[in-house]
This record gives sequence, C-alpha cells and structure tokens, in this order.
Amino acid sequence: MNLDQLPRLTGRRILVTRALDRSAALRRILASLGAEVVACPLVRTEPIPATAPPPDLTQFDWLVLTSPNAVRYLRDRLAAGRSPTGPAACGGDSDLLPPGLRLAVVGPGTAQAARELLRREAALCPATATGDELARALGSLVGGSGLRVLRALRVRGDLAGEQIEAAMRDRGAVVEVWTLYRTVGVAPPPDVQKLVQQSAVSAVIFASGSAVDAFEAGFAGHRLYASAPAACLGPVTAARAAVRGWRRVVTAAEPTDAGLAAVLAETLGPGSSATETPA
Repeated sequence: MNLDQLPRLTGRRILVTRALDRSAALRRILASLGAEVVACPLVRTEPIPATAPPPDLTQFDWLVLTSPNAVRYLRDRLAAGRSPTGPAACGGDSDLLPPGLRLAVVGPGTAQAARELLRREAALCPATATGDELARALGSLVGGSGLRVLRALRVRGDLAGEQIEAAMRDRGAVVEVWTLYRTVGVAPPPDVQKLVQQSAVSAVIFASGSAVDAFEAGFAGHRLYASAPAACLGPVTAARAAVRGWRRVVTAAEPTDAGLAAVLAETLGPGSSATETPA
C-alpha cells in the first residue's frame, strides 16, 4: 500500500483508543497525513497469575494464537519458567517451543508477533483475519471431513470468544484452553472527555470489541456515534460497534495500521461527505 497516495486528513481529529505501545506506528501514519491524533487508550491487559503448572507443549499438534497479546503473554510465561518443555527440549533461549508444534494464527499481526517473540513462522494464517475463518481454515486441512489434529492448545485472554475451540471440537479435535491475561478498562482523561462530549472528534479508531465497550463506559451519554465514523480493525470489532449504536462503521480492508489509515483517509479525506472537525 502506497501511503503517499492516500487522501490527506488535514483538519481531522482522530481518536485512537489502542494501547500506546500498539498504536505508535498508526499514530505516525495518521500524523503524516495531516491529522491531529489524540491518543486515548481505553483498555489495558495484565497477566493472570499462574495457579497451576503450564500445559506440556510437547503433547500438542497445534498452538492456536488469536492476538499479539496472546503471543506476548505466552512468551513471557514460557521464558519465566522455561517450562513445560525445559531448556534442553527447547534448544536454548532462542527457542521456547518444541520443534514439532505448529502455529495457527488469526492474522498477519499475530503472525508477526510470533515471528518476533517466539522465533517461529505460522503454519496457518487465514486470508481474512477472524476467528471464524481460522476455525474454517483448520477444518479445511482435511477437506472439511474433520481435523487431522489430535490435540490443540488455544492461548487467549479472558474476554476472547469461544467460537474457535467450539468449531475445532465439532470437527473432532481435542482442544485445551490456556487463559493467560485479562483485559481491564482505563478511564479517559478529562481533556479527552471534553472533546468527545462536544463531538469535537472526526473519527474513533477501535481495534477490539472490548475497546468499543470501554468507550461506552468511559464516555456515557456521548453523541459521537451519530456524527463520527467508527474505524475498526476487523469485522468482529465492527459488528460490536454497530451493536453499540455507531451509525457509520468502516472496516480496514486489511487488519494493519496502513489498512486503518487507508479506510480513514478514504472516509474523511478531500471529496468525502464529512465536514471538518470543530475546534
């Protein structure tokens, strides 16, 4: 994607609800297009303390990862204990996973995180980054007649949906779930609350359904849903925004920072029907 060819966002104030460490590149792209970027993380994640020994990864055929957060918390847990595989089985600090374990990931962001943090390429990554597509892709490995998978381990957060493990179990897989982190809401600062209550925001970016819910909790009584588009990273988040009452929901063609910037530029750039953000 050639970002230089995107319409300008001059005069637009974009509210980015993603965590600061996950949105730096997106904020840079939006600023380069002329937007005024307001960073307002509305959710954070934290590890769930271990209360039992971790699963033995050597007993699984597939490791299913559906977010970069899942990759990060898995890496942290394995690195902290050097278990369940142990240093000898892992082959040293650079390899935390047993050699025969295959990775199934939901999309390119999770694949990149696995590459960087786990030093492992994904064996399966669906073209459309949704849990439903990942479940279908796993099933299609044997032409839809059932998974050729004896055991799979899904690593997830506390708010993740259960459609992936349900679909895999329906096809004959034995699936264990390892919940490693929880999502916690973050209260927005007063200056951002004022902007939202005045509808002085051109668009809001959401990267998860939990961020959509946190927006409604943090900005009770807002009317932005009637005047500003909700720009969503993927279809699941977009569906949540629609349920929450956002009248104009746009979804990135690809679930990346560039994809979000592109859909916003097309929605708000010169020639669009949107008016400039009030000061």
